[in-house]
Formats: sequence, structure tokens, C-alpha cells
Amino acid sequence: MKELWRISSDYLCTEMDDEMVLLPVAGEKILEEKFYVADGVGKIILKMIQNEKKNEEIIVEILNHYDVSEDEAVHDMENFIQELFEKGIIEKC
Repeated sequence: MKELWRISSDYLCTEMDDEMVLLPVAGEKILEEKFYVADGVGKIILKMIQNEKKNEEIIVEILNHYDVSEDEAVHDMENFIQELFEKGIIEKC
């Protein structure tokens, strides 16, 4: 589980208020129909990915912010990362 992820070069990622907004781009055109917005634990995970943190570090950060078991933190992180990976938003380093 020592995987390292990065935001796909097909996406711009920006923080807005309490959310992380991912904007898919094709050349110079922003594809509005594929915007992706994450808040809560999703925002934490995306910020950690941007900072090149491994899965174990992401789990620790989730546990520091939420009153959940380690198993729950792992499950939530894995599901979210799998969703982002399947949508082409993140990729393995």
C-alpha cells in the first residue's frame, strides 16, 4: 500500500473555500461537463496527493481529522482513490 499518486496532467486542481475543484482540460479548453468537486475527506486526500504523500501518510492525516477507525479510513481512502483513478483524474507515479 505504499503507492504514490499524482493529479493527471489533464486536470487543473485548485482549492476554493472548503473544496478542491478539478477542472479537466483539453488543450486550452476547459471541459465544464467533467468538473469534479471534493470536500471533507476527499479534499484532504487530494491535498495529500498534490503534496506527493503516500497512502500511509494520507491515512494518518484522515485519522488526525476524523473520529474513525483505521479500517474505515483505509476503506474510504481506497474507494476515493479508485474512483479518481477510474475517472482519469489521478495516476500512479
